[in-house]
Amino acid sequence: MTNKVITITTATVYMGRISSLIIFIVCLSLGEIAFSADQVPDEYEGLPILKIQFVGNDVVKDQELCQQLMIQEGDAFHELNMDVSRESLEELGKFDSVETEVAREGEGVLITFTVDESWYVLSRPRFGKKKEEPEVVCRWPAEEEVDRSLDGLIIKDIRFEGNKITREIIMREEIIFTEGDIFEVDKMESSRQFIKNLGIFKVVEARAVREGDGVAVIFKVEEKWYILPIPRLGLNGDADINYGAELRWDNAFGLNQQFKIIAEQIDRASGERDQVTSLQYSIPKIPGTPYGISSTIQRNSTQRESKDDSGQTLGEYDDITDNFAVAVSRWLKRTAPSKGWRGNVALNWIRIHEQQVSGTPELSADGRELRFGTGVDYTDVDDFEFRRQGITYGAGAGFGRESLGSDVNFYTVEGFLRSYNTIRKPRYSNLNFQLRGGYNNGKTNAFSLGSNSTIRGVVDPVQGDLYALLNVNWLVPLPRHESFRGVLFTDIGNAWPRDDIRLDKWVVTFGVGFRWKIRSLVDTALRADFAYNPATGEYKAYGGTNYMF
Repeated sequence: MTNKVITITTATVYMGRISSLIIFIVCLSLGEIAFSADQVPDEYEGLPILKIQFVGNDVVKDQELCQQLMIQEGDAFHELNMDVSRESLEELGKFDSVETEVAREGEGVLITFTVDESWYVLSRPRFGKKKEEPEVVCRWPAEEEVDRSLDGLIIKDIRFEGNKITREIIMREEIIFTEGDIFEVDKMESSRQFIKNLGIFKVVEARAVREGDGVAVIFKVEEKWYILPIPRLGLNGDADINYGAELRWDNAFGLNQQFKIIAEQIDRASGERDQVTSLQYSIPKIPGTPYGISSTIQRNSTQRESKDDSGQTLGEYDDITDNFAVAVSRWLKRTAPSKGWRGNVALNWIRIHEQQVSGTPELSADGRELRFGTGVDYTDVDDFEFRRQGITYGAGAGFGRESLGSDVNFYTVEGFLRSYNTIRKPRYSNLNFQLRGGYNNGKTNAFSLGSNSTIRGVVDPVQGDLYALLNVNWLVPLPRHESFRGVLFTDIGNAWPRDDIRLDKWVVTFGVGFRWKIRSLVDTALRADFAYNPATGEYKAYGGTNYMF
């Protein structure tokens, strides 16, 4: 998704004090988080869990909550298992917050889960006097009666519940068994996670029930909102104003496809006016095939003044760039339904031309670029609602030739690696990093670094024919608000001309920010970053609606 970016630049002492205060507050908050994560005494580890109780659940029953836990009464206490159980309760999507408390009880421990039910759960009508519920014991039946008693039986039926929009074939292609196969609990849980990795459901649950002499496997999902109009309005530090609208349709036609249209205008303080219009459509995987396809049509138009050598205005014209791109991908070797190796081929056509608006401006000749590209990538990333875990990497190459319709001959090679790493303390934070690099021969300054997706905190982008980039983000959830995370980050990189590569010269910036994951929307997280460049003393702020990577 294209981000709406808000940019603020200043080097004043006043702004410096404000930024220092922001950094102090964020660091103080992160310190508080780290402190709160270590409150469980070490001597509790290994003691038996004598009692598990729930507080604050007025509508959701204790029995339903017990079924979500990864622990039971009688187990040995381990803080890691308790934290995983808390995350499991959060993934129900019925609570604004879930807190845990551990206390010594005789020769063991008492665990209390305190929940804050969401408004849409509490709003269910309740008639009459609340019934006294029998006390629930959070203990599972013997393992052979539940977890493994169905292993080895034939799968008679696979059913899906809750998918009012999403078509069944999209979920079926993510599970690793079918009717007639031998049932295994581990495969059912893996399939549940693969469906979750699609990113189009708030909640995905899986269960198996005895059905005759076989098993019925049932997947229950809770869908997100798929049609989202987004107003685009902003003002940056240079007094440039942007306004427009974006319409996004995720999970289009219930087939996990995406349609997006953007119309935006930027009125710059310099007097220039930019207009951006784009239409994008992507199909990650065509049902029943290993293929995917994506396409983009975009026009950027900037109104400029034409002046002669003496500075006299000759007239106005629009500097227009038209772009059409299409790519086809294919899974080459899958290690899971949507994991493994994938190859792609792409075609990108660009036309640059100028159009008279008024007067008699001097217009440049049209420019054209026809680029052919190919690439391969590997992905193994799991989505755990508020954090990701895994790795993805790949490389690609592209070229253009005069004989094929480009103005110049050129070739480009690029590569990337992204790693998402979970840190248990504090509070299952994420340490994510991205490595990128590329080289171009034939064009001048093909790469530019200095934006909310490359190096944050750079006022004047660095350009060149070779580039290297490292982004490191540490994301820590705030207590009682798992969807809201504080961020500490650093960006390190540079771009060099091909005849003057100086690997001892790097741009290094630091910053703080936050991410707010909106669970009801597909791949949407409100984002704000405040970056500082110590080499120049400059600050920049960025805002957007998705992750950096």
